Amino acid sequence: MKFLLLPLLFLLSAAVHPLAPAKNVTDDFHGIDFKNRSYPYRFSWGKHKRINVRLENGKYEYDFRDERGWFDLSHVYITDLTNDGRPEAIVMIWHVACGVSCDGGSALFCIYSFDHHRLKPLWQYETGDLAYGCGLKSFTAKRGTLTLELFGRCSPWNRTASSTGKSQIKDLTRVTLKSNGTRFVVRKRKFVSVRESRVLNYEPQINVSK
Repeated sequence: MKFLLLPLLFLLSAAVHPLAPAKNVTDDFHGIDFKNRSYPYRFSWGKHKRINVRLENGKYEYDFRDERGWFDLSHVYITDLTNDGRPEAIVMIWHVACGVSCDGGSALFCIYSFDHHRLKPLWQYETGDLAYGCGLKSFTAKRGTLTLELFGRCSPWNRTASSTGKSQIKDLTRVTLKSNGTRFVVRKRKFVSVRESRVLNYEPQINVSK
């Protein structure tokens, strides 16, 4: 349905701080308030319609002719992802899109360094959704490696034939990305056979370490 993959880089230090959207995060990453800022986004429909997702208190709603839905800040994690002694910020935003019905939600990741007194985007990626396939099962960030597990056998564009019905998905895709010092690149895509399960309202497992 929708997808976004803009590989870029990472930089920064210190311990991991998972932050709920209700908490003010302006003092946790060089004074940046991730709950109240804009994030560039591109829909896969409408000739790849581009918008700025302007979060206000962690939320943004839209209502277009082709689609309606909302973005909701889930967490912000601060950790050193490239082992250079300086931290990056991992922003996780939950995106629900609705047509005739809603898609169960996809996870949008935006990762930033802080360079010359401003945020520098390093990597942005959106999973598929829980209703129609390639929704997020888990996300792990550790020592320059990112690992995503997605429901279904997913193509690089988050398409899958593993959906047998809405929110009924079989198999998994494990995607591993590594930092090459300037950006994160896909190193491995592995399919794992698992029995069909219902993933509606599934809560993804997030593990971000030093």
